[in-house]
Amino acid sequence: MSLDPALQPIDWATIEQALWNWASTVTGVPTSRIIWENQKIAQPDYPYVSLHKSPVLTPGGKPELRYETDLGQPQGEEIEFTATSQCEFTLSASVHMDAAAGGGNPTTGAFKLATKLQASLGLKTIQESLSTAGLAIIQSLPVLDLSEVVNAEFLDRAVFEVRLRVASEMTEKTGYIADVEIELDPNL
Repeated sequence: MSLDPALQPIDWATIEQALWNWASTVTGVPTSRIIWENQKIAQPDYPYVSLHKSPVLTPGGKPELRYETDLGQPQGEEIEFTATSQCEFTLSASVHMDAAAGGGNPTTGAFKLATKLQASLGLKTIQESLSTAGLAIIQSLPVLDLSEVVNAEFLDRAVFEVRLRVASEMTEKTGYIADVEIELDPNL
């Protein structure tokens, strides 16, 4: 049996890049100010968007198992097994602003940009872009206003979550079938 150690069941690099590009394109916030939460990095200048992935769930139970033989090996037929399953995760998208960046203004504030992000999920181009990265939109949840005052400064923040589905696929190659012996029943 052989597993490629570099092989990942989900192409997170492609998925994260697609989500990052979506957030920047729709909000107009530069990509340098789109961050993934929990990275222990400095907070970017306002406005910025933070993204967070929840744990991946596999609601379907056991993966679907497929196999393929005759992969062109000279010593016989190699067997390749592929386990595929549908996985879901929730993405939280938060828009952060201070007053200088337009926070608190109903036409430019965080709630408006978060609502715009949420509404953009219905656009064909956004759906195609996410689909190309292997994502399917399952459900978008409401936009919440989480604004607060910190040290006498108003910080405008709005967040929404969207449930996404992605395929997980792992492949392994096992031994070879060199010869197959068939015995016929003489009574047939």
